[in-house]
Amino acid sequence: MLDLILKAFAYSGGIALTAAGITLIYMATRTFNFAHASMVGWGFYIVFAGYSLLGGTPYYYVPLAALFSGSLGILIYFGVNRHLLKAGASPITLMMSTLGADLILLASINIFTDYLTEVHKLNARYFVLELKDVSLGIADSVNIRGIPFVSLAVVILTIVGLHLFLTKTKFGIAVRA
Repeated sequence: MLDLILKAFAYSGGIALTAAGITLIYMATRTFNFAHASMVGWGFYIVFAGYSLLGGTPYYYVPLAALFSGSLGILIYFGVNRHLLKAGASPITLMMSTLGADLILLASINIFTDYLTEVHKLNARYFVLELKDVSLGIADSVNIRGIPFVSLAVVILTIVGLHLFLTKTKFGIAVRA
């Protein structure tokens, strides 16, 4: 039972962070971004590739994954959405443009996984990063991993940080407007 609860904390933390990201994107752009899930997917693959090819723990590669995924978002905004916004595109058009970006990102993830599989002989389609996580000890014959605690801490810090940013800074208030 303890194992299930810890895995639920880790999984729900990832979902909460993804939901916070999509909410922030919607608040800033007033459109749904279908490409968000693929940007998150790229983040997971950056962590997987970094860990598998360079070693260490998966946590070492999270900042790189965040920078890469954020760069994809900036690229999509400046490459596609900004031009459509300037042209006065409808919300449906903007939403469809993110669907197109999502298809490109999803295809590129598949190309990258094929590369990892063929060149580096990694099983890039079926992996569980939890198994590579730091072990904190054993309780009730359950291997206690770090991810449930890290996930919970990151979610709390992110939500509190976003709340403070969006309610206490001039730029944050402007983003909400």
